[in-house]
Amino acid sequence: MDRVLRDMRSDVDSVHTKWYEEVATMCQSAEVTMTLPRLCGRQRNRANVPAQTPSEYYCRTVTTPILDHLISEIQSRFSAHHKTALLGLHLIPLILVTKLFGEIDDTLKPLKDLYVDDLQDESPFKTELHQWYLKWKAEKEANGMEALPKTLAFTLPHCSSYYANIYIFLRIACTLPVTSCFSERSFSALKRIKTNIRSNMSNERLTSLTLLHVHQDNPIDIPEVINEFARRHPRRLRLTNMLADSSSNYTDTKCLCALSPCSLVLCYAQPFCFVQYRCKQEVNNIKM
Repeated sequence: MDRVLRDMRSDVDSVHTKWYEEVATMCQSAEVTMTLPRLCGRQRNRANVPAQTPSEYYCRTVTTPILDHLISEIQSRFSAHHKTALLGLHLIPLILVTKLFGEIDDTLKPLKDLYVDDLQDESPFKTELHQWYLKWKAEKEANGMEALPKTLAFTLPHCSSYYANIYIFLRIACTLPVTSCFSERSFSALKRIKTNIRSNMSNERLTSLTLLHVHQDNPIDIPEVINEFARRHPRRLRLTNMLADSSSNYTDTKCLCALSPCSLVLCYAQPFCFVQYRCKQEVNNIKM
């Protein structure tokens, strides 16, 4: 792709001529005249591109910038480091068994040199690779190609601690992002969650709501969440039901009273003075 785009950029005039002819045909069918945009002596929003014809103008303002942008994005997305890291895809059994062991060994040498500091011990890597190759070769002969893992996500659970270095390479390959769409989902979710009428929330609450919004496919056990919240934030105090018995015996615990923090502090400081006084007033009012 990079080579094709570079060839198009080197011959941009002929490429633009083909594109311009197609656009001109579409404009003609829509009865639209292609003209140069208005030029001013003082431009604030865009620059005055020197051009004598509409074709020359759009070649300099549309075709050339688009090709330059595509080449730049291809180079940043598929850099030399990224291409070397993608060699870890050869460890997937479905790809592994289609090649000879010597080809796999030569292909993975740049990958081993790139991540040599991340390996536990690079010396047994070739032995691990050979055992990994023989394992999936035998699996293919026994159960066929359909039984082999086809992706990194399905391959990783089959890699035991015996293949320590291969497991590291598989984890590195799994963490390589294919696109930036997943990481940019948080910005789209943030626009929907933090609105003008919901902008005074704390960072912890905002982060939690964003995670719930982005990962809606994860099941949530509502009763378990309620129990966990009640365990972490206990706000109810078991007190005696003093209205149920008007006598002086207030040791019967028949109800749960939810009190405010100020009332709790007062009750802890004076266990029965304030509560008994209020309850006696209520009892007297009922009797009257």
